[in-house]
This record gives sequence, structure tokens and C-alpha cells, in this order.
Amino acid sequence: LRNETRLSSGAEGSLASFIPENTVTPIWEKPKKKVRVTFLCKLADREAITAVFIAGNRKELGNLEPNTIRMWDNGENGDEVFGNNVWTFVIDIEEGDLLYKYANSGGQGTWEGSEAFPDVWRKVKIEGDKMTINDVFTKFKAQ
Repeated sequence: LRNETRLSSGAEGSLASFIPENTVTPIWEKPKKKVRVTFLCKLADREAITAVFIAGNRKELGNLEPNTIRMWDNGENGDEVFGNNVWTFVIDIEEGDLLYKYANSGGQGTWEGSEAFPDVWRKVKIEGDKMTINDVFTKFKAQ
């Protein structure tokens, strides 16, 4: 293909491509398999002030932004029992390593109410067809 243009003066000309044809090789990567993951977070020694939130290193989990992705304890949205202090979030997410943590009712974008300061994360490998991750909300310490 050739890029051609007609200049305002009526003269014809051509525009060179910004990227030469032989310098770009399209790369196709097979999409990663998605896994249905159910996160369960039990508040054992406290109540949620407004809600429990999950943050993780995937866009579906807020790209590590705290108090953005809400979990549920309402008997709906994948949660099995209303008001039992087990908060639920169900998501279809690509296989691979995942960092995540929970927060209890802090302000969006702040680490207020989180399990630990931002440098401490839970880790899990997402794989298979379905996963259920059972956690207990805690103030854990860095090792």
C-alpha cells in the first residue's frame, strides 16, 4: 500500500510511513486461561464498619488501590450467608501469581483499615478451573 495525498495546491505527493514495514513483526500471545476465584475473608475479632475490601495486583482487583473493590456479606453476589462476618468476592481472573490484601472500611485510595502497611501482601498462584481462597482478616507483620 502507498500513502498518497493531494496537497492543497493541487499537487500530488506521497507520505512516507512513520515505521518502515520490515521493522515491525506482529506478536500474538495466546490469551491466558481465566479461573473462577472466590475470595472469603472472615473477620474473626472485629466487625466491618461499612464493608471489607480487597486490593490486588490485577486491574480486576483495583491495581493495588486500597478500599476500591468491595466484598459482600449480604447473602448475594456469591456470598452464601447474610451477616455471618465472612466477606465474599467472586471474580474470573487470569492464571498466574497474585498479590492481594484486605482492608476494613478505610477511605478509597488510602491504606486506612488495611491488614498491614502497603509493603506486606498475601500471595497465591491462580490456577485450575475454580479456586476458593479462605482467609482470616488480621494485622500480620512483615517477616
